[in-house]
Amino acid sequence: MESVFISGLGMIGSSLARNIKQGNQQVKILGYDPELVNGEFLISEHDVDQLTSFASGAESADVIFLCGPVDVIKQQITELATLNLKKDVVVTDVGSTKQEIMSVAHQLRDKQITFVGGHPMAGSHLTGARSGRSDLFVGAAYFLIPTSADNAGVVRIQRLLSNANVNWQLVTAKEHDSFVGAGSHLPHIIASTLALSALKTIDNTTVDAKLVAGGFCDTTRIAAADPDMWTAIMDSNREIILEQLNQFNDELKKLKTAIEQKNKAQIHDFFSDAQKIRKTIDRR
Repeated sequence: MESVFISGLGMIGSSLARNIKQGNQQVKILGYDPELVNGEFLISEHDVDQLTSFASGAESADVIFLCGPVDVIKQQITELATLNLKKDVVVTDVGSTKQEIMSVAHQLRDKQITFVGGHPMAGSHLTGARSGRSDLFVGAAYFLIPTSADNAGVVRIQRLLSNANVNWQLVTAKEHDSFVGAGSHLPHIIASTLALSALKTIDNTTVDAKLVAGGFCDTTRIAAADPDMWTAIMDSNREIILEQLNQFNDELKKLKTAIEQKNKAQIHDFFSDAQKIRKTIDRR
C-alpha cells in the first residue's frame, strides 16, 4: 500500500488529502499539523488515516507533501535531510515562492532524494482543515519545478492528484516567482494597503463602514488572509516584490500627475489600457 505523508493540514493540505483519497482509497494518508484540531477533523471525515509526528510520518512515506508557510517548509526540508527516509521517496511542497525553497532543497538532492517544488495556485483567505474542498484545485494552475531530467517524481505527484483536475505547469523557480509576484504577491500588497488607507478615511465619516461598495469588497477580499503566511512570502520573494512595487509606483505616479494636471486624455488612456489588459486575461 502506498503511503503519503502530508505535513500541514490547513486549507491546501486538507484539500490534497481529500483529492488523493477520492482518487485512490487504497492510499494510506498520514498527517501532521501542530494544530491538533485540524488532524482530528480530517480523521473524522476519513480523509486522513492516521495522525503522526513529523519524523515518523516522513520516514514511513513514499511521497511527502510539505504544506506549511515558506519558512516552515525550509526548516522541514533541513530536518528531512537528517531522517532515514525511504530510498525512492518523493518530496514536494506547496510553498508560494520557489527560489529559496529550491535552494534549501539541495540538502535532499545531495543525498539522492527526489525533490519536486510545487505550488497550486488555489486557496482563499480562509484557513484550517474545515476550509479545504475536494474541488479547490479544479482548473487551477499547479506549478511543478523538477530538480532533474528524471520526471519520475513529477509523474508520481500527477498520478496521486489525477482526481484534482488541475492545469499542470512545469516551470523554473525564477519564472514561477516572477509570475506569482505580479499575479499574487503584488495584488495582496495593494489590497492590504487599500484596506488600511480607506479605513482612515471611512473612520472620519459618520457612514457605516459596512456600506462600502462591492468594488472595494472585491478588491480587498484577499487582505483578510493569514498575516503569518504573507510575512513569510514577503521575505522569501523580497527582490522580485520590490522590483514590481517600483513598477507599480511608476504607473501610479503617472496617473497622479495626470490627475493633478487635469489631463483627461492621459487619464482615459490609463483606464483604457488597463481595461484591454484585463479583458485579455478573461479570454485566456
